[in-house]
Amino acid sequence: MPQWTKEQQQAIDARNHTILVSAAAGSGKTAVLIERIVRLIEDGYTLDRMMICTFTRAAAAEMRQRLQKRITEEMKYQPELMGKALDDLESAQISTIHSFCQKILRSEFQAAQIDPLSSICNDAVKENLFQEAVNLAMNELLESEDEDFRFMAEQLDQKTILEWNKKLHGFLMSLPDPFAWLNEAVEQVDAEPIQDQPWYRVILTNMQIQLHAADGILNEIADMFQLPDAVEVREPVFEADHAMIGQLLSVPLDDGDAFIQALENVKFARMNSWKAKDAT
Repeated sequence: MPQWTKEQQQAIDARNHTILVSAAAGSGKTAVLIERIVRLIEDGYTLDRMMICTFTRAAAAEMRQRLQKRITEEMKYQPELMGKALDDLESAQISTIHSFCQKILRSEFQAAQIDPLSSICNDAVKENLFQEAVNLAMNELLESEDEDFRFMAEQLDQKTILEWNKKLHGFLMSLPDPFAWLNEAVEQVDAEPIQDQPWYRVILTNMQIQLHAADGILNEIADMFQLPDAVEVREPVFEADHAMIGQLLSVPLDDGDAFIQALENVKFARMNSWKAKDAT
């Protein structure tokens, strides 16, 4: 018999109220849950009155296997009670939340007004349906001559728009009220000046980070021109780029308009072709 910690024992013994167990991976949550189920069976509860959910099918299969092993161990001491539990285990509701919901919908398909033969959407089908929906929405927006969408479509390719929509959809689906959040976010974009938008500050900060990285790379390149076999004819181009990066870094981050203006004036020097005879 495992030696349970105080907190684990409390989770096993708790009755008649809702409990939440939060612990790190590999800390024994599944073992605690199995022991709790066995103790509930001893208290008179039956497996056909329990709903045991996991995140994946593999986890559900493992849960059923480990529970079978634990019940079999207890049969030595309570053969009749645990024998019945072992029989009930075959039809016990141990599954993912998706499978449990599917079971309810199939049994109540008339009330739900769905096809009783409907199945859980797998990742491949979900991907195809999502792409189809995005393409349909994009075509409708283009046909409606929506100016905002046309401007975005001119700046971004279709693949980028699709990827951004995937990320946004994934984030929204993690929220309790996704479309309320989205509507509020859109209202804030319309109401606040662009400089006050949180994403505006994030973009400026990331640009500064990338500029500092570029400055570091150009510093290393400058050192390389001191090497004996350096192509010195290229040095003025890198010096011009380095100076331009320095000018951008000198613009205060708080002055977003000046920073954007400086970016608009950026022009990279053209690097001339080079031949071995040009080496010095």
